[in-house]
Amino acid sequence: MFKRFFLDPAPIALDQGIATVRILVGALLTYHGIEVFDSSIMAEYMTWEVFAGSNAGMLVYIGKSFELVAGLLYHIGDDEVGNILQGHLDAFLAVYGFVVD
Repeated sequence: MFKRFFLDPAPIALDQGIATVRILVGALLTYHGIEVFDSSIMAEYMTWEVFAGSNAGMLVYIGKSFELVAGLLYHIGDDEVGNILQGHLDAFLAVYGFVVD
């Protein structure tokens, strides 16, 4: 039993494992993305040397917004969002003459 369980190359609860990882990553991204609504935290990020320059506010707000949106999309799932995004991508490519299968 021990050998069969631990040394078997077949995945154990693959779908549940992937779902768990997606939920955890989505929760972490959403948690950090919510900081976009706290102006004191955002002002602190703008003082970091990596964001130095005239576009500091824009870079920080865009980055945190992407974190929030990505976290929410992870919670929704890739089937629904993937189909929607694939449809938009296909339409965009078709406009510019690329072949869409």
